[in-house]
Amino acid sequence: MPKVLQHSGHVLSQLGQEVAQAWSLLIEQYRNDRRLRIFARELVSANLLLIFLPAAVIWAGGAGLIAVPDTDFLHPGRDGSLPEMFNYAQTGLTAAFLFLAWRSGESLACLAWAALFVFVLLDDSLQYHEHMGEWLARVLALTDRDGLRAVDFGELLAWVLAAAVLLPLVAVSALRTAGRERGFAILIGAVFSALVFFGLAVDMLHQFTGLRALTLLEDGGEMLSIAAACILSFGWYRLGRANPGR
Repeated sequence: MPKVLQHSGHVLSQLGQEVAQAWSLLIEQYRNDRRLRIFARELVSANLLLIFLPAAVIWAGGAGLIAVPDTDFLHPGRDGSLPEMFNYAQTGLTAAFLFLAWRSGESLACLAWAALFVFVLLDDSLQYHEHMGEWLARVLALTDRDGLRAVDFGELLAWVLAAAVLLPLVAVSALRTAGRERGFAILIGAVFSALVFFGLAVDMLHQFTGLRALTLLEDGGEMLSIAAACILSFGWYRLGRANPGR
């Protein structure tokens, strides 16, 4: 058992060093690459505006400061809204940057993560987990329980099925790479975990509690998580172009 723990500690230490290497390279690229800095700042600013503008308008209307207009077009959680369309765009850009990084000579992990973000885009635009969740709830005769709807359990199962197909691809690709490339893949994985947390865990908590504030946390968290992935992916792609033989 001590040998197992020692080996596990060595592996975790190595992974930590690889993540630190990738992060240091990205920070250095950010400092030296004006285009990356502008892209990151504008993307974060646009996300914050699209997240908080509807909330500010609704608050001002509730306080009687303004007449509340129809905010559906600006609401991040509404189908076809401006924030939703913007989220589609930055998700697609994330997948594209990861694909371009792979084409530029980066590890297979970039291609695997690109495929995963393509799935995220298709899930958001085609509502895979909503439709699959409804179908599973009906076929499996799921019932409401503990404050959650049957369709909520169905959506959770839909996510599990998708993860069972896609996550092994990411895991296999990670095993075939090492060094700073694997460190970058872990960074993207951490951001993707945040996306899953806001899109799944916070969504379930919102359904359970009914707190309206959780809607802003869920939608805003998802948008900022994808923005972070987009910035990291663009930075890694720009780093590969600036240092093709690194």
